[in-house]
Amino acid sequence: MENLDSILNDMISDEEQLESLVATTFGIHNGLNHMFRRLSSYHALLELELEESPTGKIYLQEGDIALRVAFELLKSLERALDVHRRDFESVDLQSLVTGVSRRLKKIGQTEFNLDFTHVQDRDTFVWGRLHLLQQIFFELPTVFHTDTPEETDKLHITVRAEVFTDEFFKSCKSVLEGGEYTLLLVSRQEREFNNQELVGFFEKQVISPNLELADNFISMYGTVLLHGGDVLCVKKENELQSLALLFPFRRNRVEMYGEQAVNDEMLQGTETILLVDDEGIIWDVVIEMLQTLGYTVVLAANGKDCVEIYETNRGEIDLILLDMVMPEMNGHDAFFALKEIDPKVNVLLSSGYVEEEDARDVLEAGAKGFLHKPYRMVDLAGAIRGIFDGQ
Repeated sequence: MENLDSILNDMISDEEQLESLVATTFGIHNGLNHMFRRLSSYHALLELELEESPTGKIYLQEGDIALRVAFELLKSLERALDVHRRDFESVDLQSLVTGVSRRLKKIGQTEFNLDFTHVQDRDTFVWGRLHLLQQIFFELPTVFHTDTPEETDKLHITVRAEVFTDEFFKSCKSVLEGGEYTLLLVSRQEREFNNQELVGFFEKQVISPNLELADNFISMYGTVLLHGGDVLCVKKENELQSLALLFPFRRNRVEMYGEQAVNDEMLQGTETILLVDDEGIIWDVVIEMLQTLGYTVVLAANGKDCVEIYETNRGEIDLILLDMVMPEMNGHDAFFALKEIDPKVNVLLSSGYVEEEDARDVLEAGAKGFLHKPYRMVDLAGAIRGIFDGQ
């Protein structure tokens, strides 16, 4: 899985890596909190057993102090990890998981067998950070990795929407409260799940420890917790065969890249924009944003298609929103091919995988600007109007 790890590191910016580190630390914090609470309960039982032993009482008193200090340290860590969710957005899990599945398949990694039949008539939106949620599913093959490649060349993911009670979460030692959740059931082999089989991850570690798994798992676990969810395991599995990822259900869809409404007519338009991107989730989101702003949208899945579409329709396309990292022909090569067709072509660059400085030669050659994904609707609107109004 080293190849996948290097790809993941190359995909995210320094800021996003910092957010990933925060999520990992959040997972470690919650794991320690769970284990210390278990120790505290054992400590209370030992207190009863050793009440007649003077030496035992001394050790218990010292143990009690150590536990209280540990809990205070955890509280300090929790305050330090006071994560502000102001940059969270509404993310469609169905589109996201499908996009990650396609990308993993392109790079020859684990294939996802996806089942959305249980949520065909329902939204599957959650409130979170797009790149962190993507990272969860990119890390799934690593979490399930074994020394036998054929065992992990495919993962089965079934998505359901369910209502859980406080009693259910209490029984499986989960941090969640009763309510409606989007449930993703992940397994090495296609199977039916009974919710009564499930137990919290760290409770499972107490029942049947797997310390190597804990190390691989903790980043994904922390990220799910950060998004208000939890990860449950199957009680009776000695080795990891299945996981259940739960996210609070988000009922109303909003613009995925920010909730601010763009009411200013000065930021809206009627021009035609060619959107060039190979990720389905980007198509869904940005099309909605552009159409909300009043624009007509034409689609291209890669740089080659972009050049062909523009060459055929150059008089009808006013602006190209061009992703930099794509198969067949990347954004860099596509831009210079477009310049040969029309030296005055309007191109706005966009990427979540490269920085603006990496596209400096394209910007100096005439590209009109650079947007780093994920961007907000108001930022997209402002960048587009800045290009059109400046001409």
